[in-house]
Amino acid sequence: MSSKASGKRKADAALSGSRMAGKKKSNENTLPMLFKRECTFASGAGHPTISLSTGEPLRLTEAESGHWASNAGGKAAAHRGWELDAVRLLGSVTLRISLPSSLRDACPAAQRSALQDLAENLGLSDMPTRPRVADRKWVPARVKDADRPLEHWDFQSGEVRGQGHVLPSLLLDALYNGDVTCDEPFAADMLEAVAALARPDKKLWATPLVRVLAPPPPPLAHFAKRHKAATPDTNAQHAPPLSFELRLHVYATRLLLYIIAHPAVKAMLDHLEPPPGALVAAATALPAYPQTFRSHGGASAPPFSLEGLLKSCEHTGYREGVQPAGVALALNCYQLQALAWMADMESSALLPRGVNGLFWEVRKFVDGGYFYYSR
Repeated sequence: MSSKASGKRKADAALSGSRMAGKKKSNENTLPMLFKRECTFASGAGHPTISLSTGEPLRLTEAESGHWASNAGGKAAAHRGWELDAVRLLGSVTLRISLPSSLRDACPAAQRSALQDLAENLGLSDMPTRPRVADRKWVPARVKDADRPLEHWDFQSGEVRGQGHVLPSLLLDALYNGDVTCDEPFAADMLEAVAALARPDKKLWATPLVRVLAPPPPPLAHFAKRHKAATPDTNAQHAPPLSFELRLHVYATRLLLYIIAHPAVKAMLDHLEPPPGALVAAATALPAYPQTFRSHGGASAPPFSLEGLLKSCEHTGYREGVQPAGVALALNCYQLQALAWMADMESSALLPRGVNGLFWEVRKFVDGGYFYYSR
């Protein structure tokens, strides 16, 4: 991935805040969070931009959005500035989750007990991770130790606990342990990709690259401990639903846009629905012409193999070129089409980025700005 945008950052009153109760207001490089040792529900699911630390919606001005996507914004994000805490919606996916079929004939009490165990196993009853001060190596030297920002995500998984959302890494564990099944065949691969990108890597700024908000559906939310006091169990004698849909909203940190060839990025984006109103278009494309023939083979070739590369570039119908003056044999129509296609592939006017441009998409964020994604 890479990004392109311009603009300078204005004063960031909307993204500033206090670090912990009783401490003084932080400077512009401090993550704007207030820590509480209780479960709080992150309400930003589906919003274009949210806080990495709280999951609450954020609003970026046009100048802030441009700065976030700029090289200066990327550098500031690596130094734990507000640019790291502002994460932007890449897309969403719905998974159909079911409890084991062996529970279908169980009594309602056993079914409800299994749902309660699942809610706990998916992190819905977790307490928030105690925040820690960011490592000095990631913070600019001008920032005093007392003003270093706090990090609210789990040090190992990179996920933010205690906000009432299903944690992707725990859902993946539940799939592998047989606690649940999923109708979508790609579910495990996509969850592995998301977990890999969320897991802090010392070689990649030691911070999560994505944040996922997955609001629990009613069957799970009802059994989370944080809901028990407010939600009396009035249906104890009725069998609870053993299958439900879970909607996951995936957000990117600014640093994710630096990852160009990470296989997890492709495994994740291939299965995400773009946000409503977000444009996805080819960065560069040849003119389209009606199909006149069809080729066979190569469809299952790996995308970056020679066979896959040639398959992605072939045409199934094109304009006919001009018969070359130096060729005595009259060319067939498909040969003239191939001739025109080869000439266009070498045209800097049609392909200003060269053949490489055919493999990139432009994806727009809902609230402004865009990024390039190598397919």
